[in-house]
Amino acid sequence: LPNQPILDIQGHLPSLSLTEWQPIFKQLNSNLDISPSGIGPQPSNHEPPIVVELHFDQLEAVGQTFANLVIQAKYSQSQWQAALTGKNIEGQVSYHSPSNTPTLDLMFNRLAFTLPPKRKPAAPASTSSTNEPVKEESAHDSPDPRHLPLITFYCNTLQIGDIDLGRVNLATQPNPTGIDLLLEANTIGLNALAKAQWQYMVPRHQTYLQGSLSSDNTGQMLRHLGFQQPPLEGGLSQLVLNTHWLGTPYGFNLATLTGRLSILVIEGQIMAVEPGVGRLIGLFDVQTLPRRLALDFSDVFGKGLG
Repeated sequence: LPNQPILDIQGHLPSLSLTEWQPIFKQLNSNLDISPSGIGPQPSNHEPPIVVELHFDQLEAVGQTFANLVIQAKYSQSQWQAALTGKNIEGQVSYHSPSNTPTLDLMFNRLAFTLPPKRKPAAPASTSSTNEPVKEESAHDSPDPRHLPLITFYCNTLQIGDIDLGRVNLATQPNPTGIDLLLEANTIGLNALAKAQWQYMVPRHQTYLQGSLSSDNTGQMLRHLGFQQPPLEGGLSQLVLNTHWLGTPYGFNLATLTGRLSILVIEGQIMAVEPGVGRLIGLFDVQTLPRRLALDFSDVFGKGLG
């Protein structure tokens, strides 16, 4: 027999959706005594160690489906450690919740996310739909960044849809009104750096972002960003963005965005352009800014001029 009691959990589920269980988790959390950090229940010195091994044919979480997922985890002395292995994920997660500031470390060898289907194009500006008020993100549905754990994220190979970001590092640090975020992504032909500040000034969330994207081979960079046949080849390129918007970092809303975007391409070659100078002018049309931010040049490039 073990020297102390251990809670051992093992099982297999064909399918589980954490999104569907979220309302129950919120209810359970509201019934627990919350620690000063606001993250979870105050740890007890009498908690037994926990060992977990769960197998899922499919696990849905945060809009992603992970197939053939195995979770092996253990809990002891206010710290969770877990190894995750599946079709599109391989890595380790550690969550430590001491009496002061909790920490969350996510270290992955590989991680792949899928993107939701593209929305239908927005209605033309002449329609009445443009007069509808913009729906702002509800502050009550978003976490208070001042109460979030310190987060360290590393992934050796990160794939988001058709976008290959390569090696990615993300770290957060607290500030009096929220948290600072530093993101770096590097792969052959692509270097990205972003500094952001997530503020919560009751009752609103605000995000400030400074970012840059650079490459010594524009065509290669565009391939990493999901273009199978890039409209530009070769040359140096740099994109610099300085902006802020109302809402959380993940609640990006172009309607509330204010800032400046600059794009520089040197010695690149346009592979195919629809005939007509008007198409080239369209590159700089303010009304097409949403497409440019999404690196969408489909209205400009096509078969035509070489």
